[in-house]
Amino acid sequence: MKCIVPWLWLDVESNGTVLPCCTNLEFLGDIKKQSIEEIWNGEKMKNFRISLMGDQLPESCIACKRAEELGSISLRKTYNKIFEDSFSDAIKNTNEDGSLKVIKFKGYHFKVSNKCNYKCRMCDGETSSAFTGEIIEHTKDSKFKDFINNNIKNFEAIGFAGGEPLIMDEHYWLLQKLIDNNNTDINLQYSTNMSVLNYKSHNVLDYWNKFNPEKLCVGASIDEIGERAEYIRKGTVWSVVDKNLKTLTTQSFNRQITTVVSCYNVYRLPEIIQYLTDIEYIKPEKFLDDDHKYTHLQLWFMDMGVEESHRSVWILPKKFKDKVKNKLRSFADQYNSKYDTDIDFLFDPIIKYLNKETNKRVVQQFLWENVYLDKSRGENLFKTFPEFIGILNEWKLDNLLST
Repeated sequence: MKCIVPWLWLDVESNGTVLPCCTNLEFLGDIKKQSIEEIWNGEKMKNFRISLMGDQLPESCIACKRAEELGSISLRKTYNKIFEDSFSDAIKNTNEDGSLKVIKFKGYHFKVSNKCNYKCRMCDGETSSAFTGEIIEHTKDSKFKDFINNNIKNFEAIGFAGGEPLIMDEHYWLLQKLIDNNNTDINLQYSTNMSVLNYKSHNVLDYWNKFNPEKLCVGASIDEIGERAEYIRKGTVWSVVDKNLKTLTTQSFNRQITTVVSCYNVYRLPEIIQYLTDIEYIKPEKFLDDDHKYTHLQLWFMDMGVEESHRSVWILPKKFKDKVKNKLRSFADQYNSKYDTDIDFLFDPIIKYLNKETNKRVVQQFLWENVYLDKSRGENLFKTFPEFIGILNEWKLDNLLST
């Protein structure tokens, strides 16, 4: 069995679509039209399980394949470690046709809504209601609460994402359900923009402090700091996010930074990492655990999915990419020496990606998109990121500066 996910982990997108996991886009069903049981033992899911019993990952698992090829930790390996004690039971519970004898969920990807207060440059209306004002959700009928109530005592792990989970009513309802059922020794993993710690009458710390701190990890999505953060993730008030990050450094649970590595921020990864180290949100001695896995800093790439993005690091001109590679290597050497650690493995996949060839068309797509958004938002890419002026000149696209 290559991956435990389709045996015990339910991943439902905000629109009701069921996927194998959050990085695999293979459509398995729609809970607005089918029951969870129909999907979980349906033909698509049965075939997907059978494919994972072979020697190779299916084609749709491209995100994990690419992550592992680059030397990054994949979601597959993360889940397999969390549920490592469940493999034997999962195999025994599987029929020859890939169906399960007993349907029992131990994990859940909480993404019940696209409700969000940000309009990130790499996002859209499907994943953020801030773009359109329309909230997409699948919790209006009884299926969501029935699923939670039926599995609340079995859950061993829940991943919270969005939208922005900390401004969703269902998030606090679910935490309270776990508390009421004495299921607080559970793995909880968050992906949050860190814009709020208080929502309506809820203070999220009051809830988090009731769970096992060793199994709770708050992952802050931080792609930049200061003015640049406010540009990339529209809606960010950096002073508020910064204050919230510092508040969490006083807590006993685990903290993690999830950074989407893109052409916006790859050159400044050293400054970002150093700042987050200085405020002690991340700790150098906790970059690695015994299995050489990320514990405090996770770097994701723009194009870990099926299509390569025009915001990826590979779109940058060769001279600039060489400059970035030299800067990352130099920073790693200094950081390792200063803190007696080893962060080279964090940058190795990035450097491999910087070695990819690019083309002028993709650069133009990136620049035109930002010029368009700048006009509607009253922002300016070249003032916030002056290094892009040099990129324009290198590609002889300086006429865009006058648009």
